[in-house]
Amino acid sequence: MNTGPQINSWREIPPVPAAAFKSELPLSCLPTEDCERVFLTSGTTSEVRGRHFLADTDLYLSAVQHGWDHAGLPRDLRPLFLSRSPEATPDSSLACMFGSFAHAHEESRWLLREHGTIDLAALTSSLEQESPAPVLLFTTALALRHLFREPSCPRLPADSWVFQTGGYKGVSETYRPSELCRNIERHLGIPEAQVINEYGMTELSSQAYSFGVGHPHNTPPWLKVRSIHPESNQPNPCGQVGHLVFCDLANLNSVLAIRTEDLGIVIDDHTFLLAGRDPSALPRGCSRASDAHLQGS
Repeated sequence: MNTGPQINSWREIPPVPAAAFKSELPLSCLPTEDCERVFLTSGTTSEVRGRHFLADTDLYLSAVQHGWDHAGLPRDLRPLFLSRSPEATPDSSLACMFGSFAHAHEESRWLLREHGTIDLAALTSSLEQESPAPVLLFTTALALRHLFREPSCPRLPADSWVFQTGGYKGVSETYRPSELCRNIERHLGIPEAQVINEYGMTELSSQAYSFGVGHPHNTPPWLKVRSIHPESNQPNPCGQVGHLVFCDLANLNSVLAIRTEDLGIVIDDHTFLLAGRDPSALPRGCSRASDAHLQGS
């Protein structure tokens, strides 16, 4: 009986393009009605949004928490979220991720109002203490852009950290990563070394992290990365820019290997330098969702 080609390595698994999550056919090993949660990719109301079906969120949240610890990220700081809450955006994987950190801290605050403005009063009051303790501000790059426009943007307490994710595709005003870090230090008082950048996408259940500017992203043990040539689809040798392909063991009942439209240089199975997005790719990203919400105010 012909059982098809043998797969002897994770590198041989044919990757599914991330755009396939937008197809009418659900990419799920389970009937969709048996799935507890479906995360939607960001986009406008006129766009077709990708769907990632999860049997439940247990494995996803476990990957978030263990990936955080594997990266050695700060655990005991009070979290503030320049984001809407998971209850307000139940189809957002990023909000779900943020919510997993909020549950462990009674003093966490959600700082984007339902009608799309930053709650500066709540941010300021949460920082006004006689001896303010360090905080960890979770945000997207575009939400930071809106915060920096506020004349009364408060500085964070000493030893605080900033977690930022997302890019600027689909908007006219952008920051280079180095400029973003300079603005974080100028407006919030947080040095580059205490700025965490997350690489993640709705179609993946795991994340990669880097610190500051120009440093590689690192993945947890269950998330591997390789790159392929954008045109030939052949494996790229280390050191050459190509489309990033991820193999995520936390994508149970979903798609194991995903080809992104992000460009990068792979250093090893768990380390890559992000080089940007394929200019021919459609805009996407959680940062655009925050921006659209803020622009609507």
